[in-house]
Amino acid sequence: MRPPERGLLAMALRVTEPLYRGAVALRNRRFDGGRGIHRSPLPTISVGNLTAGGTGKTPLVLWLANELQSSGARPAILSRGYGGRVGAGPRLLDRQDPGGASRYGDEPWLMARRLHEIDIVVGSDRVAAAKIAHSQGANLLLLDDGFQHRRLDRDLDIVLLDSASPFDNGHLLPAGLLREPPESLARAGVVIFSRHVASREPTPARERARALSPNAAHFTMSNRRVGWFDVDGVQQASPPRRFGFCGLGNPQPFREDLLTDDAELTGFRVFRDHHRYMNDEFKQILQAAVANDATPVTTEKDLMRMASAPPELLTALRILRIDVTLDAPEQLLERVLQATKTHAN
Repeated sequence: MRPPERGLLAMALRVTEPLYRGAVALRNRRFDGGRGIHRSPLPTISVGNLTAGGTGKTPLVLWLANELQSSGARPAILSRGYGGRVGAGPRLLDRQDPGGASRYGDEPWLMARRLHEIDIVVGSDRVAAAKIAHSQGANLLLLDDGFQHRRLDRDLDIVLLDSASPFDNGHLLPAGLLREPPESLARAGVVIFSRHVASREPTPARERARALSPNAAHFTMSNRRVGWFDVDGVQQASPPRRFGFCGLGNPQPFREDLLTDDAELTGFRVFRDHHRYMNDEFKQILQAAVANDATPVTTEKDLMRMASAPPELLTALRILRIDVTLDAPEQLLERVLQATKTHAN
């Protein structure tokens, strides 16, 4: 959880919070009444969260896409493509496009690298994106970061809450990180506490989440460190001395991952989420790593935004790959499949 704001800034943020809360309430009331909602012919599963910033949505979408494909479905992923240039779009992601992450956004490009046979449609107009996915032969839609995108109807809302800070400081934007009030969990069909660590089980928050979403199934999801890789995806030895950097919505979990294996973290530089790295920043990162006799290390998501990095940095760079482990994967998959069958009926 971030430190609380103080002084005049805190007062200014608290003054504007009711305006945001009112706008969210009006918007939700409109959709709750059924106005402005478009229903796709395809079953639609949304993966989202309550807060701004990372909660592990992309790893879960990757897991779901693989599991659904293995079960015989043909899913397609709809992503806004934040940080890219597609805008409203929509645009079917082309894995051969030299524009890469700068065109489509780092998260869609990462998913495209991991999922070779699944269509990804990028653009803020998810209704139009759903039509493209349907025309390409998909029979199921995965809506990435879709809890607040209510124009496209869904058969199941999966909501992730970060175990370390499920409801942030309890305030909505801009005074806190909540996109909408915790009471919105009532719309969820599945609630997952992500980045679960048994030693810091947030029992009161879990109980609150259950009370707010009494009809939802509840699960936990933990990060699993797969290993270290070079930029070509070849597994490498664990670097003993590390200089970390990242541009994530929530950088703290990555920093904690870098402190494992008795390794020494010589430095850690944080950029804003979806940050587009500049040439001088690449030079600074490499210089800091060399000065500390350390290996520069980052995340897969950040690697997507490093196409213009100098060869000497890319050669030295190591990527920590993270997957997820669910406490009851079979039950979660069954819940998702059941939602798709309900759509068909």
